[in-house]
Amino acid sequence: MSDASHPLLPPATPLLRHGRAAVQIGGVDSADGLLLGPDAGGVASFLRGLDGRRAQRTVLADAVRGGLDRDGIASVLAGLRAGGLLVDLDAADLVASEAGPAAAARTATELPAAVG
Repeated sequence: MSDASHPLLPPATPLLRHGRAAVQIGGVDSADGLLLGPDAGGVASFLRGLDGRRAQRTVLADAVRGGLDRDGIASVLAGLRAGGLLVDLDAADLVASEAGPAAAARTATELPAAVG
């Protein structure tokens, strides 16, 4: 993984509230998930923004601008990768997905399986 990789959390990955302030990512079937908490309330919208279009360095900078801790977010991304929940895209993967709204919707579903 490099700062130039583009992290993608597939849209089908469940984000579930776990108690008042924790968030569970994945793990609702037989696959492993990641539990973030107890102060993970602001992280859920950040996670849904992991659409693979921004480089990791930009993702981290945007997180800091949004009031999140850079090291904490870097740890979350590392945990998602270790659990197989995050897909790292290359710039070349993105070129194939810029064909319009219908192709973008299809690519959002197909691309994680194709590169994972």
